[in-house]
Amino acid sequence: MDVLIRPYMMDDAAAMGQLLTALDYAPADAATMQRRLARLAQGLPHAVFVADWQGRVVGWVHVAQVCQTASDGYAEVYVLTVDPACQGQGVGRKLLAQVEHWVVAQLGGGRIRLGSGVHRTEAHKFYEHLDYSKRPSFVFEKHSAATVI
Repeated sequence: MDVLIRPYMMDDAAAMGQLLTALDYAPADAATMQRRLARLAQGLPHAVFVADWQGRVVGWVHVAQVCQTASDGYAEVYVLTVDPACQGQGVGRKLLAQVEHWVVAQLGGGRIRLGSGVHRTEAHKFYEHLDYSKRPSFVFEKHSAATVI
């Protein structure tokens, strides 16, 4: 599949929000996605790229710098999603290649991390095929009573 990987535009927000369902997240409408995307401009270096196939967004990726005091930090891929009808056609590979290029250009290189649900065995094979190594770990989470901003 010959896709163009480019930075997102606010006009992509509705399509991006619908693609969240491929990750088992609730879909987000255009206004919600636009609010989330606008919020990104306030933090650390990050990038959002979309896979554009014939004028249609068929995938997207969000990567950001994570700073730590215990290490030099890393880049975290927060979202990588591809339309199920387009999976297996190189879209995800191209999106991750763009992430790797961004990490070198913006951060001077370094580690790239991403999370994947334990049930996503096909995604795990995909990441390992691209030389990402699996690390044993647990994620712990707690929701506060405060309103999420």
